[in-house]
Amino acid sequence: MKCEGTINAACACDRPEIDFPMNVTERSSNVTLTGFCGEPCVNHVLQSFSIIMYILCLLFNFLVIFGVFLSRQLKKPMYLLMLNLAITDLVGCSANVCLVFDMFFSGEQFVSKEACFVQVFFVYLFGGLLCGAITTMAVDRFIAICHPFSYLHIFKWKNILKIMMAVWAVSLVMAFVYVGLCVKMLRQPVVVRGLMCDHLSLSNVVQDRLNFDFIYNVFMSVGLILVCSALQCYTYRQIFAEINKSNDCEMAQSSKSKLVKHLFIPLSTYVVGFSMLCVTIVDHFVCHPYVINTKVIFQFIYYTTVPVLNPIIYGLHITELRKHLQCVPDSNNSLREKISSHLPSASF
Repeated sequence: MKCEGTINAACACDRPEIDFPMNVTERSSNVTLTGFCGEPCVNHVLQSFSIIMYILCLLFNFLVIFGVFLSRQLKKPMYLLMLNLAITDLVGCSANVCLVFDMFFSGEQFVSKEACFVQVFFVYLFGGLLCGAITTMAVDRFIAICHPFSYLHIFKWKNILKIMMAVWAVSLVMAFVYVGLCVKMLRQPVVVRGLMCDHLSLSNVVQDRLNFDFIYNVFMSVGLILVCSALQCYTYRQIFAEINKSNDCEMAQSSKSKLVKHLFIPLSTYVVGFSMLCVTIVDHFVCHPYVINTKVIFQFIYYTTVPVLNPIIYGLHITELRKHLQCVPDSNNSLREKISSHLPSASF
């Protein structure tokens, strides 16, 4: 790699002065990403795998989108939430690859500040949309199973569109705020420790460790994760309590088993996201190549694996739902129907 010396110096955590090549400076490329420290070949592997995962993400999520649009059985308000999650996943995988293509084909770790701004925007847009999507789905599942008579009144098309528009508006504002905070950090050449440009990693270039950007980012990120995870835990607890009231032990056990399986995606999302945040905070105070490499791994998993897993799980359950709707008679008082008919929207 042409920038191998620069990357190794950055991984040494001595805040080096970066000697950008003349042709790079002329292109306004004043940002370098360390990537995986010590092993340049690992960066090529991660970049190649990111491109493959991006293609899979596009394929699977567009299948979900087309399935919702083309299937008459999925013309229900709750599937609009599933459609929103598929679009959110597309934003997430785009956040990862917007710099990968340039670095992969150029063989360098230098990127322009404009490209860094774009990635910061997509990173925080995806974070806000994902939290909003899984929180809305959690409420949808909770009301559908625990308060079925209020469900049709609350979750109408009009109300769901309002909720989605509010989530998108808040996420867009949050993303633009973070981009604005990053402007002052990119006025000079900087080294970003990690795989991606994000506000928290960029705050490492500020000499004052406990600066406003760092405190604001940690406060907002932790608060967002805690609120979403608390709502998720509350809804699952109430649903399990509702299932336990059923006299059909076999059906209750089967429903619990399904809910536990569906808990995997939101739980893994929170665990990976919170772990990535914690490692980034540690990297802010204790710069070490092992810490940087750990952060790179979590960033790679969060922005490539999660957007691909969501449509795969949804696609499998769409098939199960179609078979279920053809075989199970309509019964508004059946707990089995309440759980099965809303499992796709309750999966997250």
